[in-house]
Amino acid sequence: NSSPGWDGISMKVFKRCLPAVMDPMLFVINLSLQQGVFPTKLKLAKVIPVF
Repeated sequence: NSSPGWDGISMKVFKRCLPAVMDPMLFVINLSLQQGVFPTKLKLAKVIPVF
């Protein structure tokens, strides 16, 4: 029951495509960590407290 992120992709779609995109995503994430560069859009989070 979660809404899609800034890219408009829902988690259901992402989970179904995970085997196909896992290796390229892992490469990009590792490269980002090695170079110390992180995309600005991925630094944003919307936190909603639930009381």
